[in-house]
Amino acid sequence: MRTKKEAEELYLRLQKAYSPHYYPSSEEKASAIFELQHLGNLNEAEMISKIEKLSIIHGDHKTKITTLISNRYWEQKIDFGVKANIFKPEN
Repeated sequence: MRTKKEAEELYLRLQKAYSPHYYPSSEEKASAIFELQHLGNLNEAEMISKIEKLSIIHGDHKTKITTLISNRYWEQKIDFGVKANIFKPEN
C-alpha cells in the first residue's frame, strides 16, 4: 500500500503523461488517489507508458484521468500498428 503522498505523486505523473483537456473535480481526484493508494503491486512505468499511448489514440477526445484510473486501464492489453494479413494461395 502506498502513502497518500506517493499516490498523489503517481496521480500527477499519470495526469502529466495523459495531459487531459478536461480536469476532474476535487472529489473525483480524491477518489482516484484513494484507489491508487490502495491498489496492490503496480508497475508504474508500464502504467505511464500505456497512458501516453492512450493519449495519442484518444487525441482531442480525451476522458478524465480519474475515469481511466477507476476503470484500471492498465490491465487492458493495448495493441498498436497494423498487422499483415496471412498469405493465402489461390486454388
